[in-house]
Amino acid sequence: MNGQLVGRAVGAASLALGITDILSGRRLGRNVGAGAAMGGRLFQIAGAREVATGIAGLMAPGSVGPLQWRLAGDLFDLAALGYIAAPGNPRRKTALLALGIVAGVTLIDLLAARKLAKVSNSRAEESEAPKQGGGLTERGRKAVAAYGDKLDRIEMGLEEDDRTPLDRPGVQAGTAGTGGENKVQDLLS
Repeated sequence: MNGQLVGRAVGAASLALGITDILSGRRLGRNVGAGAAMGGRLFQIAGAREVATGIAGLMAPGSVGPLQWRLAGDLFDLAALGYIAAPGNPRRKTALLALGIVAGVTLIDLLAARKLAKVSNSRAEESEAPKQGGGLTERGRKAVAAYGDKLDRIEMGLEEDDRTPLDRPGVQAGTAGTGGENKVQDLLS
């Protein structure tokens, strides 16, 4: 499964969960024993966060950022549900079930984030890795080839020699020019 597909799947799931939390927040809050008012607000806030990360995940499916935001939100959700599932809660079993579901979703998000980070890192390594040819990148090989072509045209008399004195064969640093003066002085005069 490629990174884009993982990002889109998690983004779509986040969007769906967020909309569900927003629309059913009061009922979910009541069902876990947090109350319709306070628990409902908690679920609606979590839903808004899910919608935001879902949209971000769908807009940038290859980015690990939205998944990291989801993981941060999952940790908040786990902490809140852990508090709600305290022994004094008459709906503790339902709160523990919700806690288990969120823990499962957190595990899925963690695995997806790791997969996406691995795909992103391998893509970055491929684009930065030098191709065969003496450790040069493709761009470097092209520049060396173009310079070699220029030297060939100069030797054949097809192009004027516009190289600096130090670029010419047989000239050493500090001795460019007629009297061995400093190269900078020669260039300025």
